[in-house]
Amino acid sequence: MQLTTFITRATNRKALKEIIVVALAATWLAGCDNSAASSAGKGGSGGTMRELVQVERPDPPGAMHRIIRETSYEACAGAAQALNLPVKPFPQVPADYVSERTTVITDGSNYVRKIEHPYNEVADQMSPETGCEYRIEPSKEVDIYIVNDGKSTSVRRASDGQWRVEKNTIMPAAKKAGSEDASTYSEQLTINGVKLRCLSASNPLISRDDLQALCRDASDQPLSTGGKPVVLYSRVKPPIGGTDFSYVVVTEPVSLKQLNQHDGKIFDPATYTK
Repeated sequence: MQLTTFITRATNRKALKEIIVVALAATWLAGCDNSAASSAGKGGSGGTMRELVQVERPDPPGAMHRIIRETSYEACAGAAQALNLPVKPFPQVPADYVSERTTVITDGSNYVRKIEHPYNEVADQMSPETGCEYRIEPSKEVDIYIVNDGKSTSVRRASDGQWRVEKNTIMPAAKKAGSEDASTYSEQLTINGVKLRCLSASNPLISRDDLQALCRDASDQPLSTGGKPVVLYSRVKPPIGGTDFSYVVVTEPVSLKQLNQHDGKIFDPATYTK
């Protein structure tokens, strides 16, 4: 694989998501098994319907695309100029750029997780012959995961706007265990009006070079899906060398609220494919 191709793939939103998933999975395995099973044993929030909206974004803004511009794009542009070929300008990053917008609705037992990908990164034309074209385009891609009555359904809208449904995977039963030591989350934080409890900076899972912050819902019964507490806020530093390219991926809550009405259609896949 060419260096420019590798760098481009390593810094796109899907690769960054994989980094975050691996980091958070390791965190929960190391310190949150009891919490997950405890929530499952209690039935989560006892039937109360709650909605979380959160976004994932690079911090500082534009830092992720700066890496692409100063490595892959400029290397391509240099090659194009040597061949006396025209070069297309690198696109402006949208001011409202986020890599993902996630909505979680749960009654403590059933839940739906909707992940919107607002922008699509198009790098397959980044070659001297095509003017080193790189595009940041609005995207229609949506991934929806529904768990209802012990069965899961995956619903996806691809970039072509077509919906695809994969139904009725039987979910394994959650195991019961003791309650989690709440003192693990000793730091208080409020973001966009959402109260959080976070791992302290002295926690061995927290590192300036990897997982910098991890927070959950501060309520007595933290928001959970499938028996596992939902990560409401995190800061993860991707493993990209060099201080010139330093940035973190932030996942943060936009809102967390209780829904007054319990609408069963929320867990019906047909609600999203119409």
